[in-house]
Amino acid sequence: MILERFISAPAPNSAPKGVGAPLGEDKGDGPRGILIASILHLIAAAYLIAMAMALDRAMFHLYALSALSIAAAAGLFRAWRWGLWASAISAPLMIALSTAALYYSSSMGGLAPDLAAIALHASLVGLAALSIAATGIALAKRELLK
Repeated sequence: MILERFISAPAPNSAPKGVGAPLGEDKGDGPRGILIASILHLIAAAYLIAMAMALDRAMFHLYALSALSIAAAAGLFRAWRWGLWASAISAPLMIALSTAALYYSSSMGGLAPDLAAIALHASLVGLAALSIAATGIALAKRELLK
């Protein structure tokens, strides 16, 4: 997989792998993977906020899920173990949200009635993929978390 090869590629002339390095300084392949997981969580949070603003501003569950995703991103960025737990909690919730929204949207208007529905369906599948990728990367690099 291309993403896994990018994440696990060691930096040239890097020091041995270690926990104490800030995420800006890459000491092996770990901090880069954690940084990517953090960025994926931020992208998912931005998507949820944009969806709430576009559809209905009273969708407070989307705001709560985006706050959890932002917390996971912050925890992973700071290399704290609770960031992994927040990521592990948010992933199934985002998958359930994406699946429920995709089911409701496709049952109301069919799978591909127009371009807007196709874009919505693709973005919901993308949200589920983002959450799975972010949590998978964080789980793979969990030994680097404090």
